[in-house]
Amino acid sequence: MLDLNFVRDNLALVEEKLRHRGMNPAEVLKDFRAIDGERRQAITAAETLQARRNRASEEIARLKKSGQDASAQILETKELRERIQESEKKAAEQEARLVVQQRGQRLDEQEQPDRADQHDDEDSRPHCETLEDAVSALGEGGRTSR
Repeated sequence: MLDLNFVRDNLALVEEKLRHRGMNPAEVLKDFRAIDGERRQAITAAETLQARRNRASEEIARLKKSGQDASAQILETKELRERIQESEKKAAEQEARLVVQQRGQRLDEQEQPDRADQHDDEDSRPHCETLEDAVSALGEGGRTSR
């Protein structure tokens, strides 16, 4: 299985290698770039909110130490915590989508074409439906169909 971090860091190389093997990167990688972009945005949002929450917590401690009211800051940290959790949940959902995509969740059997009808004796290249299949074929030095 190809590491998602490798694909993220070397997307252009992965696309090039897929093309070199006669595969359509858009078909194999699907919407990897868009999903990963959404994931990265959610992570950045969570980190930014966490930094704001940390500053607010410091302000709360300072206000309490000086005997002042910190209820507004406490309310802000609660709201920030909820927003952080939402952003982290979104990032986790996008990561899960990438993992599912990589593992190659296939169509239900009713929706899949019959492989026997597609057999072509002249083409002995393995058919790859998923990123995992393609990477396995690439790692073995084999050519793949599509």
